Amino acid sequence: MADLGCSSGPNIFLIISQVIDSIHGICQQAQFQVPEIRVFLNDLPGNDFNAIFQSVPGFFERLNKAKGKMVEPCSIVGVPGSFYGRLFPTRSLHFIHSFNCLHWLSKVPAGLKDTNKGNICITKSSPGSVIKAFAKQFETDFSAFLSSRSQELMPGGQMLLLFQGRHSQNRWTDDCIFALLGQALVDLVSEELVKEADVDNFNLPLYKPWKGELYEIIEREGWFGVGRMEISEVDWVPRDKDDAEFQSGHYLSNIVRAVSEQMISRHFGDAVTDSLFIKYATNVEDHLRHQNNGKLLNFLVSLTRK
Repeated sequence: MADLGCSSGPNIFLIISQVIDSIHGICQQAQFQVPEIRVFLNDLPGNDFNAIFQSVPGFFERLNKAKGKMVEPCSIVGVPGSFYGRLFPTRSLHFIHSFNCLHWLSKVPAGLKDTNKGNICITKSSPGSVIKAFAKQFETDFSAFLSSRSQELMPGGQMLLLFQGRHSQNRWTDDCIFALLGQALVDLVSEELVKEADVDNFNLPLYKPWKGELYEIIEREGWFGVGRMEISEVDWVPRDKDDAEFQSGHYLSNIVRAVSEQMISRHFGDAVTDSLFIKYATNVEDHLRHQNNGKLLNFLVSLTRK
């Protein structure tokens, strides 16, 4: 199996454990021998694979305590590189998992300088040319992803993909997590901490597709059949949190910072990041005060290699 866009946090081992549990349960019920499992963990070369590898011995120890000798050897390998191209040998995988990654593009579309003023992502005020450029880049990237995986999966192999998406064909997304981050940057312009031109020339490589776009690309490429697609809404801030308004803003600010800080500091410099995410937390608090709670739309898609 492969986990594409694995990052370096503990959730990696939760996913591996769930797959092993499923295989173990099926083999026990059918009285089959449990197979050896090889796990490929993929992310970009800048990912902290050392942190992953340092956690592997503890994971194996927990696994052996839970399953004992019933579990055959499991090997874990790091594979740096972009999942928008080939990563693995032909027909070498049975299962591919990728959560919360494919709405991030391989790059910002070319030719957008000064065209999405005051925004860092697609919003209602983005020009049509900007929206079309992002949609085209997503189409190119997702097609390349499907083509690469079609060569690496065995016939009958499975993929489970989770995207952030949007509700309708309108190509501006109706959640505003990153729009609020753009507003925080504009606020720093008024405080003369950030240059307006730097904001106008910065865009996140982010596109949240509509379900119709996903179906169209999958069907056109022809490599995979759609088993099912589940659509769900997720609160920005979990409702079981003891979330005073400041805590809500701080909670989401930390999550968005973990995802976007590297891209932001590369463009604006490290000096502004603390001020930016303090301002962002305030923007989130103001939004949640008036909207009660924000929502993210998720598409969970199961695909089978034909």
